[in-house]
Amino acid sequence: MLDQFDPGTNEAKRQLYFAMTRVKHNLTLYDNGNYLDSITAEAMQVVVDSQRYLPLQELVMQLSHRDVQLDFFLFSSI
Repeated sequence: MLDQFDPGTNEAKRQLYFAMTRVKHNLTLYDNGNYLDSITAEAMQVVVDSQRYLPLQELVMQLSHRDVQLDFFLFSSI
């Protein structure tokens, strides 16, 4: 999500470019500005949704066994 994204700095533009060019199969962007309006790409689909949404109260992620490292703290010297 590009909420409150400010493309005014070169660093911000670099980060966005880096993220967009690392996509393997499908890229979905949700933004609240018009700074991406000039971008075109083959098979690109633009959907405009003018409905207002409340901020998220909870974010749920489903993790698989590949996402969890049970032995992370096993050898930690804390």
